[in-house]
Amino acid sequence: MSAIFSGEWWNQLNTGEQFFWGTAIISTILFLLQTIMTFLGMDSHGDVDVDTGGDVDIDFDGDLEGDLETDGGDGGHFGVDHDFRVFSIRSIIAFFTFFSWGGILILNAGLSIYLAILVGLGFGLSAMFFVAWVLFKVANLTEVGTEDLSLAIGQTGEVYIPIPRERTGKGRIQIIISQGIKELDAITNDTRISTGEKVIVLDILPDNVLIVERKKSYP
Repeated sequence: MSAIFSGEWWNQLNTGEQFFWGTAIISTILFLLQTIMTFLGMDSHGDVDVDTGGDVDIDFDGDLEGDLETDGGDGGHFGVDHDFRVFSIRSIIAFFTFFSWGGILILNAGLSIYLAILVGLGFGLSAMFFVAWVLFKVANLTEVGTEDLSLAIGQTGEVYIPIPRERTGKGRIQIIISQGIKELDAITNDTRISTGEKVIVLDILPDNVLIVERKKSYP
């Protein structure tokens, strides 16, 4: 154990092993932190009586879109239109986490670095698509109703997927509504807003897309 903290363990690794172990350490820490933050931000719900009906459309350009209409017990309706996005912060972190550990397993078995890369890619891509699929399903299941979305107006959110400039496309933001973190589609009249930037919710479109603007910082 002392050899690990003194750096002797690291120096005994070859270049390939250092690459996989370095990637594994960093990505695993990020993966665990992200998982903890997700659980801390999850909100709980009581019993809900929901009738759902939905259809899924697949375009040849690779986009997967789900259309879901939900009828809540109070008669309220709201629409959902989510894209299946393979590349996101969560899925990319999952890719590097499982890619690196898959490679380490192969190297520890005494096999070649080339096989380690191939197996790592298999592990990583599988994890990335699985996480993307889970996020796609959760986004549909945890969508909030119109009456809850109205609480978002005037609130500050953080951009999760970049928002294209001047309403040329949709991004996604994370925002706290009813004591829970929600991920919602958003557009802007501003220039492109990047991941991590803070935004203010100005209005809500009929299809539950938020209109946001970049939050101005003051000295």
